[in-house]
Amino acid sequence: NHDQWGKHSMREIEPLWMLKYLPNMVASHLSIAYDARGPSNTICQSEASSSLAVAEAIRLIRRGAADVVLAGGTGSPGSLTKSLYVGDRELSHQIATPEHACRPFDKRRDGMVVGEGAGCIILERKAFAEARGAPILAEIPAVYCCFTPPDTACFSGGLAHAMNATLDRLHLAPHQISHLSASGYSTIRDDAAEARAIHEVFDNIPVIAPKSNFGNVGPAAGVIELIASILAMAHRKLPHVMNYEVPDVDCPVNVVRDQPASLSLQGPLFAISSCHAQTGQIVSTAISVQ
Repeated sequence: NHDQWGKHSMREIEPLWMLKYLPNMVASHLSIAYDARGPSNTICQSEASSSLAVAEAIRLIRRGAADVVLAGGTGSPGSLTKSLYVGDRELSHQIATPEHACRPFDKRRDGMVVGEGAGCIILERKAFAEARGAPILAEIPAVYCCFTPPDTACFSGGLAHAMNATLDRLHLAPHQISHLSASGYSTIRDDAAEARAIHEVFDNIPVIAPKSNFGNVGPAAGVIELIASILAMAHRKLPHVMNYEVPDVDCPVNVVRDQPASLSLQGPLFAISSCHAQTGQIVSTAISVQ
């Protein structure tokens, strides 16, 4: 009951509540637990946070500030504090069948579903990984970050720009990319803007939307979706987008539907994970799996 919040709930807040909300607590505890003594940073840019953390980790390694970096994120956007701040204007109202509520790019989508989650990857210089005998699951050969004002006509162009810039850094053509992992919020306007960008750059590339499986996990979204693509490429199977049933003319993308799609068994695979926050931050990350 939101009306009782100020009068009653504030009295029940424990004195150390702030320590549970400070975003850098996760990095602090991990640094202590693993005796990590290199640079420690916490990026707070909503759903793009963990993708930006991966980009920053790559920069740390490239400039010689660290040999190994833990990069990831955690999110719980369903908390009461955020609900009071943001409201439910972007949430799905299909509460009668919640398991079908999150439906990225589907014509009957009406909003996102929030979730909780965390993900982390270990990034290191290739020679360092080989020297210690580490199994190399994937390489990240390129990443591009930018900002475009959200809820504007140019946002789709900003997404397309990031994808094209990533391709340029890879020196690859669009048809050489095995699949694209989309943000796929399941909101009406955002999905349409993202779909236009994907179609403009890649035309008919297979598209997955991991949020259909676990909802919008806030700052953890980018790295979890990156992990999903890495595992999909390793197993040569793309996960289908849940609840995608009715194509939408406003979302002209080749959505992987109904069942997992097979990937080529020959040679290295390249993919792009496109992550953006609803506040305008955009991160396009390239992945390579042998």
